[in-house]
Amino acid sequence: MNIRRIRDTGRSWQWIFISLIPFVGVLWLLWIELQPSADA
Repeated sequence: MNIRRIRDTGRSWQWIFISLIPFVGVLWLLWIELQPSADA
């Protein structure tokens, strides 16, 4: 689900790997979830 959301914001799927960084990755994914879609 997170990969689909990352793709919706116009980023490549490889950005999911930043979520492996403790604390920073969680904050980054939360920020991505709150962003509008690229086609909106």
